[in-house]
Formats: sequence, structure tokens, C-alpha cells
Amino acid sequence: MRVVLVSIDAKYIHTNLAVRLLKANTTYPVDLLEFTIKDGVDTILEQIASFQADVIGFSVYLWNREIVVDLIDKIKSTSSAKIILGGPEVSYDVEELFLKTKVDFVISGEGEIAFHHLLEALDNSTPVQDIQNLSYKNNEGLHSNTVKPIPVLAKLQSGYQVVPINPHKIQYIESSRGCPYRCSYCLASLDKPVRYFDEEQLKENLLELINSNAKVFKFLDRTFNAHINRSKRIFDFIIKHHRVGQSFQFEITGDVFPQSLIDYLHEVAPKHLFRFEIGIQSTNLETNQLVDRIQNNQKLFQMIECIQKHQIIDLHLDLIAGLPKETKPIFQKTFNDVFALRPSELQLGFLKFLKGTKIRQEAHKYDYLFQENPPYEIIQSTDISIADLKEIHKVEEMLEIFWNKRYFPMTFEQLKELEDPYSFFYKLYEFLSKPISKSLPMLAQSFESFLTSNPDYDLASRYVKIDYLKHHPIKPKIWWEQAFSIHERKQIIRVFQSKNPIFLIDDLYKRAVLVPHKDTFNIAIFEPAGVVIFPLVLE
Repeated sequence: MRVVLVSIDAKYIHTNLAVRLLKANTTYPVDLLEFTIKDGVDTILEQIASFQADVIGFSVYLWNREIVVDLIDKIKSTSSAKIILGGPEVSYDVEELFLKTKVDFVISGEGEIAFHHLLEALDNSTPVQDIQNLSYKNNEGLHSNTVKPIPVLAKLQSGYQVVPINPHKIQYIESSRGCPYRCSYCLASLDKPVRYFDEEQLKENLLELINSNAKVFKFLDRTFNAHINRSKRIFDFIIKHHRVGQSFQFEITGDVFPQSLIDYLHEVAPKHLFRFEIGIQSTNLETNQLVDRIQNNQKLFQMIECIQKHQIIDLHLDLIAGLPKETKPIFQKTFNDVFALRPSELQLGFLKFLKGTKIRQEAHKYDYLFQENPPYEIIQSTDISIADLKEIHKVEEMLEIFWNKRYFPMTFEQLKELEDPYSFFYKLYEFLSKPISKSLPMLAQSFESFLTSNPDYDLASRYVKIDYLKHHPIKPKIWWEQAFSIHERKQIIRVFQSKNPIFLIDDLYKRAVLVPHKDTFNIAIFEPAGVVIFPLVLE
């Protein structure tokens, strides 16, 4: 019996841990096929067909569901292979899947044990009615067996060694499953109780991943700090064994993270080794109560400010637009409050109505309209209109380009006292020509024009060119005139060299860029170690 497991990832850098765990926890030989959503259906279909498999399994998520559904009918038109689906995107709509596709089996929830038992049943032609988490169809109709979590995760075999580690991809790690919280928009809230993998085995796996020279590691735990002492031991292990340039990301709940542990990490952890993802989502108390979210904003902000002050741990903060009772003005306040924390990255997401979640079941309470197909994103509600959400999408686009990409750090440092960051990003969107160029020179030129058009931002505008130059290791294309003529430019450089004789004049002619702002100049010199900036005094 030939078995193929297929993952279709959102990006090449992602690693599908689920199919690796399935392969590791069955005694049957399993081939893995990995694609991205950019690979065409025909290409995926051709490679699957080349295996002439008896069993084909798909790991299904928001980003690949429609591709998988398309593949099922195409596979079934030419093959008698049994098709198995698993993953969060198929665990809660089994009836619809069997009604609309030719799928043979669906595994809901955790699949490692169910998958192996199903392969045994298929290989030996034995009944499947006792296989937990399995749904199937026979002459009597659709049957869904009892869904239960795996009680002891330590019994599972590790999925990290089943195929060679690709150090150029993100390495995903599970330390636990489940979440102690009940946020109504999150599938993790359905996974109770929190269960932990064996700590010593986890450390062995971590060491192997670290030694592979991979650079980025992301823990999949929904609340990594649910067990503080265990978290500290894992932090310590990483600090002891990591290699230079590696980064480990964790989802944490900030308002219950002990100050003592933060202080400890600030003392012993290297800079940028840890990256904390903290979901703030909303600062509106009523909204958080309506989605069953427990959050102490004061403690949360104090913790974030402490992390920001020390600049040891990188921060990624999350917001969700469209939550109950959060009108556009209320969301704008949330955005401004959180942006004032100046995180390394601020992700502005939009409410999604994932199948199985409480918020989807209660959508009628707030007159929610949302997309019928993945990603099931909000269209409008009682509290927020289509026009409001379009505006927030514009703010999100500017936030992603101008803040999260870190193109203009010095410029934003001068914009520290923005009274209304939300309006700043919205005005920036309205100012830029459409479609918005993704070319950095064009972005920088447009950003500078926007800042100089407003007297309140004029001071910051002088730093746009410097940020642009600092973003490049070698002398880049520039959009501004360095001086009125080549002769004047050379004259300015000669004056600078006469006052700074450590620089050779010929090197300055090749490597120097004049940076004008109104009646003043800086000079940027591209040295092998990077660009250095000097003020120009021409008198």
C-alpha cells in the first residue's frame, strides 16, 4: 500500500509539521510531497499522480482549502486512491465536505493516532467504526466517530527527523497543545486542557534543529507561558545552546507574564534571540468581555513598555478589527494606544469567522456578514460598516509598508509624538498615487513629499533620505539632485575632504552621496563596513 501525504503551504519558507508528525507516528511507509499555493493545480496533480498512491492525505488550512477541494475531484476522475483530509479547516464541517466533494475520510482534531489506525484498517480491509476522530461514509450514510484529544502527548514520536531539516525554512516547534483561555474567535479555545510534550525529548529535538543552522524557530504553543517554570527551563536551554543569528518566536500572554522572568531574560538573554508575539486584539473592555477575553490592559502595557525599554526581546503585537462593539472610533483608539508602544512589528488583522468557533455561531447577534469562502473575513456588522473596514484596510497597508518593513526608523523616531497615528497612516494612503509603488526609491520619494507637505511633519522629512541610504549596503540609486551641477558637487566634496583628510578624494568621488534638505547638506559615505553620515559645514 503506497501512501502520500501532501502539504500545500502559504510560502516556501513555511514547514508543515503536521504531515511530518503523521509520517513519524505510523509504521507504514509514507512519502511526503510539499508545495506552496503558488504552485499550479496541474503541477501538484501531476506530481501526486506520478506516485500512483493507494492513499492520499492532505493537510488542510485556510490558505489551501479551495486548492485541495479542486484537487479531490481531479484525482478521483482518474484514480481509485482513497483520499483523507485533516487539519483545522476540515475538522468542523464534515457534512459539507462529504456533500460537496468525493473525499473518503476526514480526521477531525489530532490525527496522529487516527491516521495510523486508518491505514491499518485500509491495509487489512477491517472496519473503521471504532477509530476515534474519524468521519466516513458508507451505504447507511455519514458517520462521525467520537472526537477526543490525545491524552499523553509524550507517547507521540517526534516529527522533526522524518525528512532532512531545511535550514532555510522556518522551523515550527510544539511544546504543548491547547490553550487555557476561551477567546471566542480562536480555534485554540476549543482545545482543552493544555497538554505538554515530554520536556527532555523536546530539548533533544531543539538541539538537533539548532545544530542544523536554521535561523528562525517558531513555537506553535498558543500560550507559551501557561506553565511558567517549564517556560523558563526552555528559555534557559535555548540561551545555552543557540547559535549566533538564530531567533526564537513565542506566543505569550503579556499581562500574566511574571516581571521576575522578564527581568531575568533581560539580564541573561542575547539581544534579538527571543521574539514575543502578544495578541492585544482590542483595548476596549466591553469588546474583550463579549469575546470571552481576559486582559488587564494596565499590566499588559507595563510589561510591553518594560520589554521595549530594554530592547533585548523583539515584539510583535496583534490587533483585530471588527470585534463586537468596536466601532471605527473605538478601534482607532485601540490602534493609537498600541502604536504608541512602538513595537518592532504591529500586525493589524481582520476578524475571521473560523468554522467551529463561538464567534461564528454567534454572528447573528451583531448582524455580522462575512465571506462565504476562506478566509471567512468580516464584511460588515452592526458596529462597523463596509466603508469603515475599507478605511482600516488602507491604514493596514500603510502600516505594513512604512512601519513593519523598518525602512524609515530615524524618520519615525522624529514622529514619536504623533497625536493620531491612525489618521497619519490614513492620510498617507490618500496622499500616495494609486496603485502604490512597491519600489523603495519611489516609496521614499513619496514619503518625503508627504511629510514636507505638512508643517507638523517637516522636521522628520529631513531623515527620509538618510534612512533610505542606511537601508543599502552599497551606494544605491537616488532620486534627488546632489547639487546644482557636477562641478558644485565636486567642490562640496573637496571642501569636506580638506577638513577630513582621512578620506581620499577619489574614494569620496566614487562613494559619497550628498544629502540635501532645504539649505543644509549631509554627506553619506559608503564604506565597506556600511554607510556613515556626516553633517556638511561649508563655511
